[in-house]
Amino acid sequence: MELTLPEDLALFVMERAKEEGYADPGGYVLALIMADLKRRDEQRLEATERA
Repeated sequence: MELTLPEDLALFVMERAKEEGYADPGGYVLALIMADLKRRDEQRLEATERA
């Protein structure tokens, strides 16, 4: 998958990747996606426990 970002967002992602110690911006984006998946799974579990 390829993703094109506006220049300001691309610069932000590159900066954050470097600050967080990722080898490249793709690693940073992957970590964001994985965190989102984890949040979603936790929300679904909480909803199931309340039902």
